Formats: sequence, structure tokens, C-alpha cells
Amino acid sequence: MNTAATRRWLRVTIVGSYLGASVIAARMALDAGMTWDEPWHLEYGNLVLAWFRSGFKDRSAMEYRDLYLYGGLFDLPAQWIVNSGLSPWGPYETRHVLTALTAVLGVVATHLTAARIAGQLAGVMAALTLIFTPTWVGHGFFNPKDVPFAAATAFVAYATVRIAMFRGLPRARDIIFTGVALGAALGVRPGGIFLCAFPLLAILGRTALRILARRQQQRPLRLPVLCWSILWRVGLGLLLTWPIMLSAWPWAQLRPFKRPLKAAARAARFEWTGSVWFQGTMIPADALPWTYLPTWFAITIPETYVWSALAILLCFLWYRRERPRTNHVLAVGALSAFIVLPLIGVLVARPVIYDAHRHFLFFWPPMAALCGVALGRVMEQSQLPSWFRRGVAAAWLLLALVTTADMVELHPYEYVYFNRMSGGLAANVRSYEIDYWGATYREGLSWIVEQTARQGTRLEPVRVAGCVGSEDTLAYYASHWRRGDAPILEPTEEQRADYYLAVSRSGCRAPRRRQLVHKVSRQRGDLLYVYERIRKHKPRPP
Repeated sequence: MNTAATRRWLRVTIVGSYLGASVIAARMALDAGMTWDEPWHLEYGNLVLAWFRSGFKDRSAMEYRDLYLYGGLFDLPAQWIVNSGLSPWGPYETRHVLTALTAVLGVVATHLTAARIAGQLAGVMAALTLIFTPTWVGHGFFNPKDVPFAAATAFVAYATVRIAMFRGLPRARDIIFTGVALGAALGVRPGGIFLCAFPLLAILGRTALRILARRQQQRPLRLPVLCWSILWRVGLGLLLTWPIMLSAWPWAQLRPFKRPLKAAARAARFEWTGSVWFQGTMIPADALPWTYLPTWFAITIPETYVWSALAILLCFLWYRRERPRTNHVLAVGALSAFIVLPLIGVLVARPVIYDAHRHFLFFWPPMAALCGVALGRVMEQSQLPSWFRRGVAAAWLLLALVTTADMVELHPYEYVYFNRMSGGLAANVRSYEIDYWGATYREGLSWIVEQTARQGTRLEPVRVAGCVGSEDTLAYYASHWRRGDAPILEPTEEQRADYYLAVSRSGCRAPRRRQLVHKVSRQRGDLLYVYERIRKHKPRPP
């Protein structure tokens, strides 16, 4: 078979694999429970729809909680699909499926990024690395803001690598792709305006290399022409980025230049007055140690990432004669900047952080792409002994299978994963916030419904309550679980509840005068506690 045919079949196989992955991801997303923030995003999507349907007269979206500071580029189309009746599932289940498909797009972008640097093998390994990342998979079932932003950031990284790899200044099509990707990212989270720096750094890197090449060739630099070439490319990118960012953002549409910058500034100094359970201590979110974010990544990064870094290090120590190409060095440096520069910014600026590292999911695709490049480099290095290359691949596969087994055990709560190096979930469950999304309420309520069905004689609804923030979750499931026309569950306040549910997050406590009757657990770690009211029995007559 000739090379062209081989490439064609390879592309068909890859596309087919991603279509299959999309079906699997969508099905698995239906198992996920509703989370704290989802009702707000659902309502915000409705308000953005109302802004357009009213002819820009209904301004409710401009004062809704703090979501008016964010674009609705995911919430708007997701809510349109929900309201259109095109989906066979409920509103939250539909949004879960759409979020899962968005997470798959992030995998595709990661594949393309690594493949652009080091070939298709590197791309496949990068995609598999991200697929076997429990944090990415778990959030990919329901996170309506961080996952779409991270997926768009993955495409920004791909666009940046394209610019870095091209010999010369970027082509118009690369600038257009970059502008669209940036617009999509900022249309979900305007605080990501720092992403504009990465393609610009790649352009400046290519410009510096061009200047050096002209000097070596003793050719005139023609600086005015070079500056104009840079300026029109930057202008074209912004000309695409800004309208896409504003397209589903009512608040910013009224002042399209001032308000996006204001929202980005607000995001940099986000105010949240809660406390965080970190390393066995309750700490205010604005007083967390600088180790908070690095610690969360250290204890949740799968061992496949660590092995990939070790493998490329061993490769360089073993075979150091080949000098890497300049464009490859620039591309890897630009990709690494997506991780290093934001991390340095966090450590220096010390913004308010909570809920582990969910606001930094955009780290995972560049990290997975770098792992894919490292693995592809090792496995295709013909100068290395075959036993070494096969050993690297076998060890990575073994670690991936171990991580997959953990994901199967945790499903659908893959986001509470802790790596084996840190002792796993059981060793960390009392030291960190675990179910900070409240996704386990669905399973706890399902157990209560099953208990009620076994009793069989109860006619009135079972009264249930939960931690602060669970009201919408309880109301949603109470409206769906019914016995004929009568509801099985009735949300109420804690004092009147027959059952009380508490997740493993700060602020959720064990209620008084109640007994623990059930736990939602994974890998010997408790995620949710179900308490039943202790009923007073009348003393029997003598």
C-alpha cells in the first residue's frame, strides 16, 4: 500500500475512533449527577436567549448573579438545544452530553497539537494520555464552564504550535484559526485574556528567527515591512476574536471594549469569602499557601505523565548526538508556556482559589500533548535499542491500565481521583475536599427512593434536605421521581426532613439527633453521608 493510501486509512481510523469515543463519552455522561453551579448556568442560558428573542430589550442576563461577567458561548447553544426539544433527555442530562462532547473536542485538539510537532504516533499517545486523565474525564461529564474553556484553550495551543512550526511569519489561515479559537475561549471565560499572549509570543519567536536568518545571509532586514506584517496579522486575529467573544455575552455587547477588560480584571481578583479544607486544616480561600495548586496537581496527576517525563529524560541521556530542529524547540517551548506562565502568575499574584484545581483544567491538554511528544520521540528513535522502546511503551500501557481501573471504580465521580503515589482516594479523603461539586446527591437520593419502594406502605412524600446549595438539586430530582402522579421526594428544611444528605466538602456537617444510615463511597473513601431522623417511640403501656 502506498504512503498516500496509508495516510488516508490512518485518518479514517482516527476519525472513526473519535466518533466512537464521542458515543461512549455521551453515554457515560448520562450517569453523572447534577452539580451546584449547573442550575445557574441553565438559567443564564435562558436569560441570554431572552436577550436575543426580545430584540435586545430583556436585560435580565446583565444582572444575574456574577455570570453576567462571563460569556454564554456554551450556555446559549446548550440551552437552545434543551428548549428546542431536540434532545430525548432532561435539561441537565442534555447539558452533560454536550459537555462530554466538548471534552472530546479537547482531546482532538491535543492530538492535533502533538501530531503537528512529532507525528501521528505522538498525537495518538497525547490523546490517550488525556483520555486516561481522570480529572479531565470526570469534569467532562458536567462542568459547563471550565471544560469548554479548557477545550477552547487546547485549540489555542494547537494554533500557537502551528505558528511556531511554520517557517516564516504565520499564514492568514493560521491567524484566522487562532482568532476563532481565542474568541471561543474568551466567550466562555473572559479572564482567559492572557491566552492572547501565547500566539503573539510564537509570532515574535518566528520574527526573531527570521531576523537572525537574514543577518546570517547578510540580507537587509526591511524592519518597516516586517513590523507591518506583524501588525496586520495581530489586527486580523483580534478582528475575529472580539466579535466571537461578544456573540453570546449581553452585558459586554453594550460596551464592547471597556466591559470585557473590566470582566477580565474582576476575574483576576475574584472575591470568594469561603474556607477550604486543605491538608487536614480549614483555611480561608484568600489565605491559602502557595503550595495549594501545585499540591493538587501533584496528588492527582496520573503516573502516565510522570513516566512520560522520565522516558524522555532517559532518551536524552542515552542519545544526545542529534540536535533538535529550531522550529520543534520553539513549538515545545510555546506549548510549555501554556503551563509554566499561568502557574508563575498564580504563585506571584496569589488569586483566590478553591475547589481544588478545577479552574485550571486548561493545564491538562498541553501537559498531555507534551507527554505525547515525549513518548513519540522515544518510541520512534531508531538509535535506541528496541528493548528499551518496547519497555517504555509496555510500562506506559501498564500504568494507563491501572489508571483506567481506578476510573472504572470511581465512575461517575472520576474527578475525585487521587494517584497511587499519594496513596489513592482512601488516604486523602480526610485531608482534602472531595465531592466539592455535590454530584453524589443523585446516588444518595436514589438510595432513599429504593428504600421507600421496599417499604411500600408509605403514601406521603419522603422529606429530604441537604447542605447549603443543594436546594436546586433536590428540587430537580424530586420533580422526576414519582409514584404515579404523586412525588416520592419532597425537599424541605433540615428540621423537618426525614433524611439529610451531606457531602465531603467544607461547610457540610453531620446534623444533630440523626443516625447515619447510608454512605456513597468509592475506593474505601466516603463521598456522601445519608442521615435519617431518629424517631421517638412511645413507651408501651405496662
